[in-house]
Amino acid sequence: MNEEVKGIQFWHSGDWTMVYLDGQLVVSGDHYHADEWLQEHCGVTVVQDDDGICIPDGRNAIKTLDKVMASLRAREDREKRAAALRQQAQNLLDEATGLEAEQ
Repeated sequence: MNEEVKGIQFWHSGDWTMVYLDGQLVVSGDHYHADEWLQEHCGVTVVQDDDGICIPDGRNAIKTLDKVMASLRAREDREKRAAALRQQAQNLLDEATGLEAEQ
């Protein structure tokens, strides 16, 4: 096999991944080594989405990053509104407590 290989290839074998760049091995080891190499050398941004913003129903991923970001902004807006309402409620409770204390 004497083919010229260009680009990046990930070869998986069990728990190991070998990363080849233009036909030359650049990293090998556990899968996370390949992920780290890709992030460092190819400008990959990794976002840890623990809240499941990109998979709102737990099964179907949102198809575009624009929609993911819109969903994130909507959640942030709801959280801000909820915080404002909590503050408003606390202010009313404080006012009611003050009125009761005036007896």
